[in-house]
Amino acid sequence: MAEPYLLGLLGLGLPHAADATRAKQAEVVADLEAYISGRKPYTLLSPGETAAKSFSGSALTRLREIKRARDPHNVFRANYPVLG
Repeated sequence: MAEPYLLGLLGLGLPHAADATRAKQAEVVADLEAYISGRKPYTLLSPGETAAKSFSGSALTRLREIKRARDPHNVFRANYPVLG
């Protein structure tokens, strides 16, 4: 991944603070939108995301070709598989 920085935002999820936390996080992301690619390290993917969030189109294509060639029976599995 060629991105020079990783932006991570944490906040309290307590009932009285959750809405304010999400609003502030959205504000920070909006302020930095011009600099954010939307990609993230594979090891930091969240439920609902796919490997496509981590790899460029050409890299994902190459990984899919390797997966099909080396593991045709899908023995090795991941939470975020490259096959889609």
